[in-house]
Amino acid sequence: MKSGCILFRWVVLLGVLFALSSCNKDGEVYSSDAAPKITLDSESHIYVAKMGQAFTVSPSVENGENASYVWMLDGEVISNAKILQWTIDTEGSYFFTLRVSNKAGEDEVEFRVDVGAKAPPVISIAIPSEGLNVLKDRVYVFAPDIQNAEEAEICWYLDDELVGNDLTYSFLKNEVGTYRLKITAENEDGADAKEFSVQVVDVMPMEVVFMRPTWFADPMVKTVSLGRTIYLRPYVNHVIDPQYSWSVDGVLQEGETGRMFAFTPKAEGTYEVTFQVTDTDGKEEYINRNISRSGIRETSVTLHVTCYGEESTLMKKTSGQADWNRVYEYLPAPGQFVNDELAAGFAKESSFEEAIAYAERRLTDGAYVSLGAFGGYIVVGFDHSIQNLGKHERYDFSIQGNMFSGGSEPGIVWVMQDVNGNGEPDDEWYELKGSEYGREGTIQEYAVTYYKPSGKGFSVAWVDNQNNTGRVEYLESFHKQDTYYPLWMADDSYTLYGTRLAPNGVEVGTQWDLRAYAWGYADNYGDDRLSDQENADAEAAKVFFKIDHAVNLDGSPANLQFIDFIKVQTGVNCNAGSVGDVSTEVMGFTDENLMSDSF
Repeated sequence: MKSGCILFRWVVLLGVLFALSSCNKDGEVYSSDAAPKITLDSESHIYVAKMGQAFTVSPSVENGENASYVWMLDGEVISNAKILQWTIDTEGSYFFTLRVSNKAGEDEVEFRVDVGAKAPPVISIAIPSEGLNVLKDRVYVFAPDIQNAEEAEICWYLDDELVGNDLTYSFLKNEVGTYRLKITAENEDGADAKEFSVQVVDVMPMEVVFMRPTWFADPMVKTVSLGRTIYLRPYVNHVIDPQYSWSVDGVLQEGETGRMFAFTPKAEGTYEVTFQVTDTDGKEEYINRNISRSGIRETSVTLHVTCYGEESTLMKKTSGQADWNRVYEYLPAPGQFVNDELAAGFAKESSFEEAIAYAERRLTDGAYVSLGAFGGYIVVGFDHSIQNLGKHERYDFSIQGNMFSGGSEPGIVWVMQDVNGNGEPDDEWYELKGSEYGREGTIQEYAVTYYKPSGKGFSVAWVDNQNNTGRVEYLESFHKQDTYYPLWMADDSYTLYGTRLAPNGVEVGTQWDLRAYAWGYADNYGDDRLSDQENADAEAAKVFFKIDHAVNLDGSPANLQFIDFIKVQTGVNCNAGSVGDVSTEVMGFTDENLMSDSF
């Protein structure tokens, strides 16, 4: 043990497990005024113990007065105490059940105890790979997740000086500069450490980000067909009193002082479009990067916009095949079905190519593909262009999902034309306007960054661009894969952008109700399930869509004549208790213009 560190004896905490079904989507929660409700004291859904040493499980039980307790190991009753103390002498994983009952009812939870010869601590903390910027004179609390920390020494070091021994550390500095922070956790079985830099700044560095059309596409390369207008709008963060300007091929665009620029090229060719931000907060002097001595910050980014031929010349003729023919990209957000071999059919896919092949295989078999938490997406294409006939009271295409009454996990639908003709989805996405577009609770410019956990069984931490943080909870009782973070995502974090709908999960009585929106979303039990009105709980039900609902970034109708690609993206950031993350599932895509019974 390191000198100067205080010894902490504690049991790793884990979240609440209420649901008993094997599929969380329609899992129920035992909830009554008088029946017991169990909350386990472990945050990772797994307890860790050493061979021959006693471990303790201390649940809290609501309505537990005058209740009976039954602890079972592999189906055999081992104790009737309120707190379990137990010793196991053989290495391995053991499954326990706690059942608490009274006259009004009962609750039951399962948990796992991993018994090993050694149990070193493992630290997981959400820190950007390039380091963290924090404002001077502001407290920033670091709260890592630590597994296997029983009888562990916790030490925080700031520039090699011991500054704390608690599980959390409150960082506060009144001088700008770069600081080095380190946390160590050590017990008799081993140690772990995480070290990272913290940049203390007067003001946060400006950020200008143009949303990627897909993970591999260049966000600084844009396309538009002749005669159409492209709407350019970056995400701008950490500005105080900004002024915006736009230039095309070095010529300042008079009157274009907003964050959005509607650009209509007059001829085919490539144009350089520059967006500039000038910002000041009234201070006279700064030390931070990107800030001049006069107190004015400036930054600019340049895009290349290529104008191709007129829209009508770009449409691909139909082959007569109504269904999708290729998955171009599959990048889910972390979620309980991601990497799950048993329920979701994964096979340890560890590359983007393998993930795409997995998604194609699942859709071909008529099985669902889960998109994970907010922002996770799939991109599919057809061997022809789908015409816009929806303006004539028709629906142009459909998307199959596994929604049912009380089980909607709505996905935003985007469409794209292959303007540059290269057969890849690297042009402009247009959102299909649904019933929640522009309503209170809907955020059009939303972004979430997910951080890779350090070890097995961790929840996945996230932070959004609204200054919120949270976790995609690890639900070991239902989905036991090592991690919910995509195995093929090598980066320590990744950011997904899109439109966020208001959370739709509501706890009603004894179950979670994932409420539907009126229309316009995949995997949503809305009014546009036109082929499935009689069979209310049908699997793989279709939701129908009109290309005519596509909108530009300013909300105006896009008036697209056709589309070539469809993207579906989980549209809510919602954790529904024991149901877990709300994640859109898709099962198929069809050009309804080629179907005899189209709507």
